[in-house]
Amino acid sequence: MNTFRRNWTKTALIALIITGGTAITHGQAPTGGRDASIRIESFEGVIEVMVPPSTVWISTQTNQVLRPFFRVRTGPNSRAILRWSDASAVRMNTLTEIEILPPHRAGAESTLHILDGIASFFHRGKPGSLRTITRGSVAGIEGTEFVINVEGAAGSQQTTLAVLDGIVTFCDPQGEGTLILTNGQQATVIEGQRPARIAGFIAENILQWACYYPAVLDLNDLQLTAAEREALAPSLAAYREGDLHAALDHWPAERTPQSNSERIYHAALLLAVGQVPSAGKDLTAMIEPTATSRSLATALRLMAATANNTKAAPIANPQSATELLAASYDEQSRAILDDSLRRALELAKQAVERSPEFGFGWARVAELEFSFGRTRETLAALDKSLILAPRNAQAIALKGFVQAAQNRTSEALQTFNDAIAADSALGNAWLGRGLARIRRGDRKAGHEDLLIAAAIEPRRSILRSYLAKAWNDDGDLEQALQELTLAKRLDPGDPTPWLYSALLNEQGNRLNEAIRDLEKSQELNNNRRVFRSQLRLDEDRAVRGANLARLYDQAGMADVALHRAGEAVLDDYSIADGHYFLATAYDRVRRSTPFEQRYETPAYSEELLAKLLGPPDARLLAQSVSQYEYSGLASLPALKFASATEYRSRGAWRQEAAVFGNIEDISYSLDTT
Repeated sequence: MNTFRRNWTKTALIALIITGGTAITHGQAPTGGRDASIRIESFEGVIEVMVPPSTVWISTQTNQVLRPFFRVRTGPNSRAILRWSDASAVRMNTLTEIEILPPHRAGAESTLHILDGIASFFHRGKPGSLRTITRGSVAGIEGTEFVINVEGAAGSQQTTLAVLDGIVTFCDPQGEGTLILTNGQQATVIEGQRPARIAGFIAENILQWACYYPAVLDLNDLQLTAAEREALAPSLAAYREGDLHAALDHWPAERTPQSNSERIYHAALLLAVGQVPSAGKDLTAMIEPTATSRSLATALRLMAATANNTKAAPIANPQSATELLAASYDEQSRAILDDSLRRALELAKQAVERSPEFGFGWARVAELEFSFGRTRETLAALDKSLILAPRNAQAIALKGFVQAAQNRTSEALQTFNDAIAADSALGNAWLGRGLARIRRGDRKAGHEDLLIAAAIEPRRSILRSYLAKAWNDDGDLEQALQELTLAKRLDPGDPTPWLYSALLNEQGNRLNEAIRDLEKSQELNNNRRVFRSQLRLDEDRAVRGANLARLYDQAGMADVALHRAGEAVLDDYSIADGHYFLATAYDRVRRSTPFEQRYETPAYSEELLAKLLGPPDARLLAQSVSQYEYSGLASLPALKFASATEYRSRGAWRQEAAVFGNIEDISYSLDTT
């Protein structure tokens, strides 16, 4: 699984509590509402449009509205993402050109004509509403995700299509040779011929460019000559600032790497924009490499393999800061419970000890310290990182999560905007902003940000889980279940989609399925390959035990519920959820046996502990609110009302009601019976 980049699971959960406003900056979407127009959501590098009837290409920017017969292209080492509709997004790789055509039928979305290059599609609209064409093919989209690669000259152009999820009808322009492609299937067609299926699934290889590759190269490890440093001075300065895209932009346009050190540096820049094959060519082209050059090249290859979840031999004895930082990410991906996390942090600390001015190394130390809940150490490392490399998007985003944890909500949201502006390919920044927008009540804009996060990094399971929660909160259970199913397939070891699917099944009163999914989530919990200390794993296990206790109770298995709730408290005594559901389990047993009052005192005791240990959440205070859902995507508004009525066969009525809510850090509740 794509593990090293799932370190934000914890911080994404923290983002649920943030509120505040947003600001428009370069590289990000507007904060207001949207119409149905196609727009440029974000890009890296250069993006140009051709507006009919002109035949001249002009540079453009984010939020540019694209209309029928507009053409769009990305420049070298550039990428872009287009908002196609409220439920669809298209991501363009480097040197990709498309044309927007009118809808193929009434009520459909605009047709996408791919002229050259690679594009990935994230479509959640109505089946059949989107159509894609090339010179040699027509693809009908039935609500799916797929990647399409168009290459070659007119007359012999070849189109290759690989389906990640859903259904695509694939035929030639005359509608002949139709193939129905579904999950994990692919086909190719040469202009003038009929489509043919091809064996194997290459979508993962095609999607290398859609991964996020953090920087691991320490410039102090390079053996650049004085002349080379002078020629590359603007690029090197941008790299030290943490701005990888600017560093690549400032590489001299006509310069071919002159030495092995230049080849290594250029490869590191290409890796930052997802151009793995080009980076590999630079490394392969090294001439009589020294031991140092070989070790740096090995570190970059290891980083690329870790990002793409492919096996690579670990660095046996890392010495340089570059090797140590790459080894830190690799160690994390091995997921040997807490040992991998401690070892990853140890390697990152060794990297900054070896090179104290290594800004990317300090950012790595900060995010690992944050995963262990050590705020003071996190801030110390983060401050050093941002002083040394103030344009490092990962460090900026981490700063936003730290601010959110400190309840500095307005600052946090602005920081997420800054992270998007620094690098719009960082999915976690979009995730954070999306959750923040939902928290302040702007569900539509927040949902769009979550969709963009998943479209930008389509192979990250955790982003699908949060998008599923958004779909469910919008009342679209079918789409929510689809995202969770895909999340489970993308990362079979991630417990998060199983947890969320359990909650959805509970909502649908499918208790057996909910219990099954939650038990699976518990089983996978220790397999989670993210930045969490054993403390965080205990918290997860306690939360899952608490939810499972509730499900057993609803299924009429009160004794099992009491047992599970007790296990949750033993797993972690400080988690409010376990105490809350143990109190509920005691109370249910007490009510079922009116002559047995020994459970009354422990029920009230556990309820009090839950309220004392819990966050500022009025649901814990309101006694008549019985559903305390873990990881709710949208927190409660400032004011909410709940009521429950019971009627018993002997003619007795019981009415409970509560007015409750949250205002910043203050929770309140007024109950009546």
